Amino acid sequence: MPEATPADLPRLVRVENEVRWRGQAALSIVAAVALYWIVAWYLDAPFRVPETLLVTLIVALLSTTVAGMASARRIREALQETLPTPSAAMYETRADAGDRRSRVFFLVLFAVTVMLIADRLVGGGGVIAGVVVGLFVVVGIVDVLEANRWREAELSRMARLYLLLPSNALAGRYGRVEIYERPRPPRASDEGDPTLEIDSLT
Repeated sequence: MPEATPADLPRLVRVENEVRWRGQAALSIVAAVALYWIVAWYLDAPFRVPETLLVTLIVALLSTTVAGMASARRIREALQETLPTPSAAMYETRADAGDRRSRVFFLVLFAVTVMLIADRLVGGGGVIAGVVVGLFVVVGIVDVLEANRWREAELSRMARLYLLLPSNALAGRYGRVEIYERPRPPRASDEGDPTLEIDSLT
């Protein structure tokens, strides 16, 4: 059986950065869809404005309840028992993170674009745009707020908190995740920190 190469090893990804990026990506999708909807409406596309706004509001309210509760539970359960960072893993570099996240963003954007095209073809009147905006705006805001809580947890523990992603994974799971904890090195040893390439310690 061949030995595992570095590319096959799971990757340690700082949980604050992953969740914050996920939220920012969701809000970027919202901005793109909202711009599309506004431009199409301005060009007199056959949009059902009241229905779209109503669907956006309903989806946003439902998403707020579900996403907010899930986020609070995820943080609480994950911090109850963290694990030491495994030796058979590698820290994800900025270059690898940028490549992985770009692929995720464009895959999601492509899927949303297909949904918007389908909405136009079947005469949905822009309702799909309302669903996308209502869902992603809440998910984005919740993720950004959650990232701030992970940052606060790191500061209170004087540690760094990580997710472990399989080598072929594109993003972390939204459900319950195991968190790996590594003591934060003192300022004097920052130069020897293997994660310094990824983040500043400030």
